[in-house]
Amino acid sequence: MALKAGWPATVITVLGIFAYPLLLHVFVVKNAAGWLGISLALLPVAGLVLWCVKQSRHPLIASAIILLIGLGVWAAWSARLIDITAAYYLPHVLFNLALMVLFGHTLLPGHEPLITLLARRVHGTIPPQIVIYTAQVTWLWTIFFAATVLLSLLLYHFAPLPVWSVFANVLSLPLVILLFVGEYVFRLYHIRDFAHVSILKGVQAMIDHTQDKSEAK
Repeated sequence: MALKAGWPATVITVLGIFAYPLLLHVFVVKNAAGWLGISLALLPVAGLVLWCVKQSRHPLIASAIILLIGLGVWAAWSARLIDITAAYYLPHVLFNLALMVLFGHTLLPGHEPLITLLARRVHGTIPPQIVIYTAQVTWLWTIFFAATVLLSLLLYHFAPLPVWSVFANVLSLPLVILLFVGEYVFRLYHIRDFAHVSILKGVQAMIDHTQDKSEAK
């Protein structure tokens, strides 16, 4: 079986996705207030900020808004209204909140559930039972990310920071994978008269959909 030309970059990316939260957990346990750990925690936020500015139709306005938000956070930290360790939990909460909105807003009237849309993208026409099932799966992911946000906030405020980090940095990604695999196995055994695609193809459909949305702006 021939490997694709870009496989080294793919392998490095996958390893980075798994290694990053584990490395972050080490910093939380060893020295939560250290600037190296804080900088590492804010790295995804910096990437998201750059992406938002790039995607915006008015980059100067977007940059100004982001700068004001940053100054507000800095002022709150200077006034000791927030703890420096908030840099660890805020990216986790915001990321899962964004995913909750991504899935959840498609469940509103006048929208097509996201998983249904992805199923149509892969299969074209889909039968009514798949339309119902994919809507239910969209609900499942929405509830999952909402529960993740809630539990992350509760653990951060009422448990030691290393306990929060075990959930947010060590368990979050495995839980997402477990839900992916669990839903896939359930689908294979309970909806047999349908040509199901692999998990990887489903993920690719999601990536392609996101890229199309970005390019359409």
